Amino acid sequence: MEKDEPSVETFMGAWGLASDPDPTGLWKSDSISNYARWVNEESDKLIEKGLSDEAFDQEYRKDVYVEWQKLINDELPNIFLYAPVDVYAVNKRLQNVHTNSFTSQQNTHLWWVTDANEE
Repeated sequence: MEKDEPSVETFMGAWGLASDPDPTGLWKSDSISNYARWVNEESDKLIEKGLSDEAFDQEYRKDVYVEWQKLINDELPNIFLYAPVDVYAVNKRLQNVHTNSFTSQQNTHLWWVTDANEE
């Protein structure tokens, strides 16, 4: 990790989640993108547990990340200002549309439009 610049007292950043909730890139103690410079042994252990062979069990992995999130809440290495809320509108003629917390355009090759006269 680079040496911190002592004149910097605050940092504001933004990021979005990809398709995997792995927090390594931003929160592992030795990550280059750990801009908060938060070093926490318990956090590192939980992140490693979330990537272990046991984590192929989704319930196990979920439990690990819930525990990790509680640690983040308790330690508060970052003040999360807001999380955007996205609202999607889809015409009822457009079929097989499924959204999730990551994207509104999931499996677009499986979408189809019904005939305008079918109602």
